[in-house]
Amino acid sequence: MKCGCLRHIDGVDWIMRPNLYAILPLLLCFSSCQVDREALSPFPSCPPLPTALDISRDFAQVHAVFLEPSCLGVVVSYTGGCSQQVVGLAWDGEILDGEMPTAVMEVHHRSLADTCDSLYVDTLRYDLARLQAVGAKLRILVEDPVGGSAEAVFTPR
Repeated sequence: MKCGCLRHIDGVDWIMRPNLYAILPLLLCFSSCQVDREALSPFPSCPPLPTALDISRDFAQVHAVFLEPSCLGVVVSYTGGCSQQVVGLAWDGEILDGEMPTAVMEVHHRSLADTCDSLYVDTLRYDLARLQAVGAKLRILVEDPVGGSAEAVFTPR
């Protein structure tokens, strides 16, 4: 939500003041707010699926692959904590033949030589447009740098 009057009114922080007079300006503010519908959506728009990532494949594990109405979701874990981590998913566009055509994707993680051992779990989300363009039912296989994998079946709309 975008409401400039939530911060300060006449130099007073109205959010922190616990009385009726503090609530009145907030009610007036909320009545004129513009709601960002996408921010409230349980399925926000997702970035495109990269064709390649020019980063190393440091420790990361894939735990689950799932499909939302317009996004591919991948749950990954990785270690770090002393510096910013770069984690992503890449697919070169190749479809492997077999009983069911398979798109093999890779999880990439660059730890920037981070020696800290805090465990992070993130959900990566990517737009399904590249998979929709294939136009066929696909097995999505996501592999991680330590030899693990997870999969899901994608059926185009």
